[in-house]
Amino acid sequence: MPADAARIAAARRKISGLKKALDEIGPAPDDVPGMLDSANLHRQISYLEKADAIKSETVSACGEYAAMLESALKEIAADQRELASMARQKAGPGKAGARKAARPKKAAGAGAARRKKPARPAKAARVRKAAPRRRR
Repeated sequence: MPADAARIAAARRKISGLKKALDEIGPAPDDVPGMLDSANLHRQISYLEKADAIKSETVSACGEYAAMLESALKEIAADQRELASMARQKAGPGKAGARKAARPKKAAGAGAARRKKPARPAKAARVRKAAPRRRR
């Protein structure tokens, strides 16, 4: 695993370096008013070629980095499953059910001590107050 960690760190540094190189070339050049259109286009094409090469290399490096991380995660998950299996084997076959039985049970009368709310009268049995009559 230490070799994988070194490879992952190297890939991370490479990506950081590529991002820095892209930042260093700056934004696309503006047209210079005194130059011919063909000279301005040549400058822009040159810039775009450099930027495209760096971006392509960055995408490739990010893909490699992601693959390395995925591989490391798979190894970690396999190790975790192996450790869990070892822990179950060490606990023994009779110990697995012992944890559930070790929990204390609730007392039988614990729920009976609570007061219950009185039941509401049925809808037909409810008494409605008559609306007060208006005087004329």
